[in-house]
Amino acid sequence: MAAGQHRPSCAARQRARARVEGWGIQQVVDSITGCCGVSPLRAQRLARGWTLEQAAERLRALVADQIHGPRADSDQLRLWETHPTRRPQARTIDLLCRLYETDAQHLGMAGDYRSQAAPAPDRRLVPTKLRASHEPVPVTAGDPFDQLVESARRAVDRTLVAATVSAAQLDLLDQRVLWHRHQYMTTAPRTMLELLLADLAEVHELAAER
Repeated sequence: MAAGQHRPSCAARQRARARVEGWGIQQVVDSITGCCGVSPLRAQRLARGWTLEQAAERLRALVADQIHGPRADSDQLRLWETHPTRRPQARTIDLLCRLYETDAQHLGMAGDYRSQAAPAPDRRLVPTKLRASHEPVPVTAGDPFDQLVESARRAVDRTLVAATVSAAQLDLLDQRVLWHRHQYMTTAPRTMLELLLADLAEVHELAAER
């Protein structure tokens, strides 16, 4: 038990009070976090009265049918609960959200697992209509967003047919796809689409140069 943290018996008293006063589970979590000095992730477990092994067993049950699913044990859960700088991977955070029926923010993990800050969307070039020369057209302020998405989809279809990219460029694109997979859980849908559209525009531009 880390210095400054209360014993599990304190969390048990919070649960007993919650039963008497009819608290919701998140209210119990908030009370334990504030009173006992534990992380939100640990508070989620204590609010349910689970031991580390019980929580780990439930987590394993969620991925029992997955060959490559996370295999978290009680020691790993303890590490995540007590060391704020040690964060699970994005897909494991998603499983923890399922386990505790909450979101990453209420686990104290919203955005914390990202390796870098999200860059501002590149608005230089987003194809609004496809020209015969494959030259992307700059976006104007009045372009409807759904038209931009549809234009990007058509442009990529044409690009894949008309050109190829080098192995190095494909590796770079793969890295960006993996980066986006980490960002989408904590990024607003419109912002995420803007980032993707900027990358699609770059693919289109590279293909046009070839």
